[in-house]
Amino acid sequence: MSKYFLLFNFLICTTHTFSSTIFSLKDPKAKEVFFTFAEANVNISLADYIRLSSSDLKKLTGHRLNLKEIIVFKITQKKIKKVIRKDGSIDM
Repeated sequence: MSKYFLLFNFLICTTHTFSSTIFSLKDPKAKEVFFTFAEANVNISLADYIRLSSSDLKKLTGHRLNLKEIIVFKITQKKIKKVIRKDGSIDM
């Protein structure tokens, strides 16, 4: 009997927990999503990241990029740019 009682209480608690969760269906804007450069401790939005040049990145991080890092930087910029819609929201 106590097993059924515990099972019933568990089901009520989990159902209540999942029913009170709110999901945001609105896609975030590119200017609202920030990430941090670990070396420089600088926050930058995705919208600003896709407009950076390699010399601007050098000024932010204080680190000179070699050819391989510049290529990777430009590829990631292009991939992020494809994810951002024309209205500025991010396609997740």
